Amino acid sequence: MLENGCGPCNGGQSPESNGVSLRTYNRNFKGCSGTSDARIYLASQETAAVSALFGRITDPRKFGRCPETSMPGSFPRIPNLFLGPAEDPETVETVRGPNIQPIPAGAPLPARLEFPVELKLGDNVTTDHILPGGAEMLSLRSNIPASIPHIFKHVDPEFAGRADSLPPCWSVVAGENYGQGSAREHAVMAPMSIGMKVVIAKSFARIYRQNMINNGVIPLVFKRAADYEAVFKENTFAALFIS
Repeated sequence: MLENGCGPCNGGQSPESNGVSLRTYNRNFKGCSGTSDARIYLASQETAAVSALFGRITDPRKFGRCPETSMPGSFPRIPNLFLGPAEDPETVETVRGPNIQPIPAGAPLPARLEFPVELKLGDNVTTDHILPGGAEMLSLRSNIPASIPHIFKHVDPEFAGRADSLPPCWSVVAGENYGQGSAREHAVMAPMSIGMKVVIAKSFARIYRQNMINNGVIPLVFKRAADYEAVFKENTFAALFIS
């Protein structure tokens, strides 16, 4: 039993190789448990509780009605947890350790973009495919430049080796539900910082699409899904006119 937090995604309490684990939150996509081949199932809190007692997936309805609980009317406020805005924000100095780097800022988009397709991916690409979670990335959450060698490593192990030779603007083509998984923005910020300006997909996961917009990366959806088949990763260019 763990607190409601990110521990398991970052490799804490990882199941054994090929082991079965129940999760009461939506993190059962491949690899997001700290063990790449674990079998992760989503379950209600009641199912997880009785299954933990019996050591196998168990139907909690066999044991009668679930005890009723209620939320408290209010939660205590912790003094000084939140700081108000400074009178003069320009005078505030942000103190950063050596592994904390400023968030990369995207450049304004020109009126016309011509860009190569550097990656063509399939359906249900997760944020962990784009930028891995787990223990290997935990220490780099605040260091996007140091994260670059990990970009797309689970779908194209050679991608990082091409990072220095990428053009200033490039794109990704993908299938259905691109960007499912974690809500963290790193899976947009890291590729954006090295030139990813557009993703053309059959459909996007909602939060990832919003993170793209927030970071100045354009999410485009194929008007005809069949056009996905006509795109090749190499020697394919697209031109986009922005009014």
